[in-house]
Amino acid sequence: MKETIIISPTTQNKRIDCVCADVFPAHSRSAWSKWGTFMLNEKAVPGKTKTKSEQRWQVSIRVPESDWKDLPPWNVPLNILHDSETYLVVEKPVGVSSHPSASDPSTQTLVNALVAHFGDKLAQNELRPGLAHRLDKDTSGALIIAKTDDTLRHFQTHWNEVEKYYRATIQGTPKSEKGIIVGDIARHPKDRKKMAVVADGEGKSAKTGYEIDWSEGQISHLICQLFTGRTHQIRVHLTAIGHPIIGDKIYGSTPAKRMMLHAERLCFTCPDTQEPISVRCPAPF
Repeated sequence: MKETIIISPTTQNKRIDCVCADVFPAHSRSAWSKWGTFMLNEKAVPGKTKTKSEQRWQVSIRVPESDWKDLPPWNVPLNILHDSETYLVVEKPVGVSSHPSASDPSTQTLVNALVAHFGDKLAQNELRPGLAHRLDKDTSGALIIAKTDDTLRHFQTHWNEVEKYYRATIQGTPKSEKGIIVGDIARHPKDRKKMAVVADGEGKSAKTGYEIDWSEGQISHLICQLFTGRTHQIRVHLTAIGHPIIGDKIYGSTPAKRMMLHAERLCFTCPDTQEPISVRCPAPF
């Protein structure tokens, strides 16, 4: 892929490889650092180079095919919610990682299952073949899978236009029936497994909408809309307003058999026909 990025005030003073990972989230920061090419004023510069407002960058990434084609297949059933010639939407089960990682090198991840079902008929994407985005291991729900490189690039460049709705069961009841939670998110200063809301400018900007679906006793069921895609975003934002998700072991909520967070609906424009698509994955709770 080859793309042009114009640096805005919100992305200035950041490493260009980090900016690329934010703009094109299908590739991690480490992947951009390892395989990315960054051109500024027709000169190649390192991925660690800090950006300045209004700069125009030409960036590209080429991931070796062998890095993911050697992934062992995991032959388990897949719940396909929507299918087309160039992409599909599948349900990621709870407790299954989206892809192998240093923290979870399992061979039983969603991409291992995708390799078993589709082989090389997936977009090339380092150790994440086909993944247009990710979900936390303990979050279930709908994921878009690209079958072609062009479709993957389409979803990467138009990701902010995809409407993402989650169902969450939380402790207590928010004061407002619906609202918007805004707060920068960064790694927790004392616990590297956690994220936290930090002062403006000290993390990545994040915005989460919510509306109460119904409440009962000390439990409320919310429909959340994800406007940005930061690590643990919904979990961190709801915890920050005093209403952690039930079953969230990391952020100190009421114990449950699972974390009560589910990616329930995706709305987007079909990259092939330009028709509006809405895919729903009913919540199991």
